Order: sequence, then structure tokens, then C-alpha cells
Amino acid sequence: VRSFELTINSSGVATALANKGSSTFEGVWGNSSKVRDCHLEYIGDGKFVIAYSKASAYGAVRAFQVAADGQITMGTEVDLPTTTQDDIAMGFCVGRPNKAGSIPMTYCVRNGAGNTYNLVARGLTVSGTTVTMASSPVQINYYLQINRERDTIPQISYNKHNDNYLVVYKNNTTNTGTAGASNKHLRGRTIKVTGTTVSTVGSEIQINNPSVGENPDAFSVCYDDTLKKHVAFITDNYQNFDYYRVTTPTSGNPVTSTDLEWDGMHARGHDTDFDEYFNQWVVSIPSGGSGYVYTGQGRLTDPTTTTNQGAFIGFADAAYSNGATATVNVVGNTLTTTNLSPGKQYFVGNDGELVTEDWLTGVSAGNAISTTKLLIKK
Repeated sequence: VRSFELTINSSGVATALANKGSSTFEGVWGNSSKVRDCHLEYIGDGKFVIAYSKASAYGAVRAFQVAADGQITMGTEVDLPTTTQDDIAMGFCVGRPNKAGSIPMTYCVRNGAGNTYNLVARGLTVSGTTVTMASSPVQINYYLQINRERDTIPQISYNKHNDNYLVVYKNNTTNTGTAGASNKHLRGRTIKVTGTTVSTVGSEIQINNPSVGENPDAFSVCYDDTLKKHVAFITDNYQNFDYYRVTTPTSGNPVTSTDLEWDGMHARGHDTDFDEYFNQWVVSIPSGGSGYVYTGQGRLTDPTTTTNQGAFIGFADAAYSNGATATVNVVGNTLTTTNLSPGKQYFVGNDGELVTEDWLTGVSAGNAISTTKLLIKK
């Protein structure tokens, strides 16, 4: 693992890249000192979680912290138990922490001989750089591994408003993971994480429409903070770029709807994320045949969603309808909530929620004086 510092000028142009610190760790794949198939996720407070395949029978997870000067403190490696269900683990994906700090990790495990796999999930918690992992995984669905490794990598998107996750994955027509079947279906399922316990919510849904050539040659997903919906992207059979909105309620099945497609993008191996500062999603696309990587951004409008971040004066003491008279706790008062870290400063997120990093709006909310009380101040 190596940390870098990127210098960006006032025009948004990167002008310098400096090496700041590094830390080396090695797993073992077969008889060689290699780590392959890893996924890295930032979990806040300068800390990261990395999950990776290691050896021929299991994978591993570590947490590490990057200090302000770029120096890295590496935590202890935690191995996946070498159970039959975890034989040949690959396709790791780690989600962002939920409101209580729990973290989901999904991956694929071989279901007996051949190239048929199960998609499973475990819950993680991190204290300092120490990882605690669920003792056994929860199966989300069957999964099919084919030749391209990206086909074994599920994607996780966090709905912070309902405090649950959408797991998106490829599957075949029969939905059984049978080796040799066509991997044309992009499906999704909601999960929740409590501590290290993962539970599924409702049943899975079909996201794409393979009958009209919308086969997921590649796929990605992110959560649109303004729409309060996930946006799933695929490259279809014709190398067009399709996307869909997915809602994950607190109970029941996810709901999906189609949006539009960008024709002729050849968007293989693309990736997406949501820019919470400008309220838009950002897409990076390596275009087949041209040798270039394109970036773009987009926004799906929703007339019921409005924000006015600059007008923050405090927090309402209860939920009110639009236009109603409300009592607002202003600067000098306290807000009662949950899962606060005493002494920590909090900021106002782009839809009014409490966040711990100021780059979203730059609006200070106050300081936690207990695990349930926030002293409101600017």
C-alpha cells in the first residue's frame, strides 16, 4: 500500500504527485508471494479496509490508517475461515460503513468442483486498525464465474437514508449458478448489517432487460444522494451505456426503473461514483478502439428534491411537513440523535444529515458532547 499527495491548482488541474508513505504486506497465492483480486474502501478518519484473495483456499481482510504526513499504520491480517463454503474466494467488494460503523463485504466462493460460485456476504467492524469479522457468511445468491475476472466482482451501494445496501451482481438465465449457462442477467438484492451480522431484505430483482440485448458486459452502481436512489450502469451487447434507477426500501423488494442509454460508448470496464459536493454522478469510461479513457458527469432531476445548504440555522425538534410552523433548535442549543462520538466535530451534509467531513458543504453543525447530544454551533 502506498500513499500519495496530489496537488490541484485553482483551475482544477493536477500539477504534482508526491509519494508520501508506504507499507508492504504479502499474502500467498499458491506457492508464490502474490496478492491478487483486492478491493480497497475508505471508511473515514483516515482509515481504509482492504480485502483480497490469499492462498488457494481463503482470503483475508486488513485495516490501515494513513496519517496527515502520509505514513501508514497497518493492522493485523484477519483470514477468512477455511471452511468448505469459502473454498477459492474471489471477487471481493467492501462497502462504506453504515450509520453504526458496520461494514459489508461481499465475495464469491466456489460451490464444489467446476466454475460455479455462490455470492456471499460477511459483516465487519473496525476499532483502530483491528478488524472483527462475522464467523460465517450469508448467501445472497448463486453466481457464475466465467473467463473474465470482472464478471466475478459484485458491486455494493449504500443507501444512507434507509441505512441499507444494494448488492448488484451478474447471474445466468436459470438463476442457479450452473456452469456454462449464459451470464446475461444483472440482478440486485438489499442487505442490512448490524454489528457483524448480515441479513437480506426482501427478494432479488431483475435490473436489466436481456431480451433486448441489455446484457451486462460490464456494470457498476452508485447511490444518488439527491434522488435517494441507486443508479446502476451497464454496457450492453451493442456497447451502449445503459443506466437504471433502483430504490431500496426499509422492507420488501427493491424497485427498478429504466432511464436512458448513451449509444456507441464502448464502455467496457467503466466505474462510477457520486459526487456529493456537486450532487452528480461521475463516470470514467475506457472507450474500446480509441485507446482513451473518458470522464463525464450527470444528474437525474427530481422535482420533489430541493436543498438550500447556505440557509442552515439549526435543527428542527421534530419532523414537519413543508410549509408548517416549526420549532428549530438554533446555535447554543442541543440536538438529540444517536451514534455520536463525544468531542468530535460534525458538519451538515448536503441533505441535512450529520457528517464528519466538511468537504460536502463546509457548514459546521457543532460538537458531540455525548453519544446522543450535539451542541449546535457554527
